[in-house]
Parts: sequence; structure tokens; C-alpha cells
Amino acid sequence: MCCNLRKPGVFKQSLFRYRWKKVGYLVYNAFRSSYNDELNDAFGFFKDQNISELVLDLRLNGGGSVETSVYLASMIYANANTERFAELIFNSKQQDENDYYNFANTLNVYNSDSERTGTQAINRLSTLNQVYILTSGNTASASEMIINGLAPYMPVKLIGTTTYGKNVGSITLYDSPSSDYLNQSTANSSHLNALQPIVFQIYNKNGDSDYADGFIPNLAEIKESDYWNVTLPFGDENEAILKTALDDIRGISGRSTVTKQGDFKLLKTPLTGNKFENEMYIKSDFISR
Repeated sequence: MCCNLRKPGVFKQSLFRYRWKKVGYLVYNAFRSSYNDELNDAFGFFKDQNISELVLDLRLNGGGSVETSVYLASMIYANANTERFAELIFNSKQQDENDYYNFANTLNVYNSDSERTGTQAINRLSTLNQVYILTSGNTASASEMIINGLAPYMPVKLIGTTTYGKNVGSITLYDSPSSDYLNQSTANSSHLNALQPIVFQIYNKNGDSDYADGFIPNLAEIKESDYWNVTLPFGDENEAILKTALDDIRGISGRSTVTKQGDFKLLKTPLTGNKFENEMYIKSDFISR
């Protein structure tokens, strides 16, 4: 049985019930700080429902705010307090900028102009022993940071295809010499472009950052194109990749009734994109603190 809750900034949220288990399902498509409160509301719903399993669908999530990635991880990991979630390591000329993010107990709320308007206590789930993450070649940057950062603390079960592979991030530089090029409000108003250079590599608490080639699914590798004949919307229990996670939760893995169509061929070569289309960025206050 399933019920749906739609929140701005969250593409789809569902709750599945299987006997004594409640499974939360969340499609999250971008780590945008202006939606921190909506993301927190989604986990408030899961918390109220006392879910026992979480399926996080990041197949279309190319990344975004590192800060928001920390918040999401802090909602998932039951024992999060002040443990280390990620370390940001800059190049040899900027070693004094090296810093870290711990799990958080509160989050910053921003408006659509990225202005901080307040804080909220994080709705942390205390009922999860593991997390299922659905992946694709579009799962990148801040999404991969979730996988890497949570791995030392809890089992992370990956289903889908290998992720993009982006373990580096950037910061925005404006034409604003007075602020060391960090402040948009003091930038030259006639200059409409900014720079987004890669400035750091990200590591988890164990010092791991070896996913430049992406994370390979460790539970099941499934290509959506193999199931072109049964393309279903996000949240449908019979959608091939979600069904694999739900089957594992129900203890019936390997008995899927979804028919694979191996003779499918792409009509044209898919775009491979580039590293700058999948972002992971930090705000200027991280550099300034």
C-alpha cells in the first residue's frame, strides 16, 4: 500500500507498507539550499510515520550545495551528532583553506535569493540501520558525497548503474576585488558572468575519495533501458529499479516479475556531458570562516 506526499523541492515522496515494515521513498533531484526547509519537512513526515527503511532516489540528481548534502546525511544517520561527515582538501598552495563538515543538528533556511532567513532543528530518523540509494550516470557530486560520507557509518545499498564520478567541488568567484572575489553584492554590476573553478577534493571520515570513476552498484546493477517495455513513473512499486529495492526489503530478491528486454538499442548516442554540468559547491562563508 502506498500514500503520496508532494512537497516543493522534493520531486516525489511516498510511503510503502509491507506488514510490519514502513518504507519511505524520496526522489530528490538537486541539492538546493533554498529548499532545505522543504527537505526537512519531508523527513518530518517520515519521522512521524516511524519508517524502518529508506529508499533515496538520486538517479536525476547532479549535485549542488555541499551544506545541503550534510543536512540530508544528518537526517538519515540515526546516531549523527558531531561526528565528521566530510573533509575538503584544497591544493598545495591553499592548504590553510582545508576544513571539514560534521553532521549537523540544525539547518539553515534560505529564501529564493539564497539569503539566510532562519534555522530549523533537523528531523533526524532514529529508526534506520541502512539506506538504499538508486543511482544512474547522472548521480553526481553532492549525491556521491552522500554515498561516500555515509559509508563509514552505515550500510549504503546501491541499485542502478555506476554514478558519474565527481569527487571535487567549486566556489563562485565574482568581479569583486574588495571581497577577495567572493561577494556578489559588491561585484561590478556591468559584469554579468562569474567563475566557478574547481578548488577542492572531498573525502569521508576514513580519508576515502577514490570514486572519480563513479560508484558501482553493490546490491544490483540494473540498466533502465533494459526495461523500456515497462517504463513506469517514479514511485510505482513495479518500476524496475525501485522494485529491486523493495524486493530486497521484503526478502524476495531475485524473484522479480519485471520482464527484461535485452534487445533494446539506443537510437542515438547519449550525451556524456562534462564535469561542469554536475556541480558540488560551497558558499563563500565557508572560505571566510
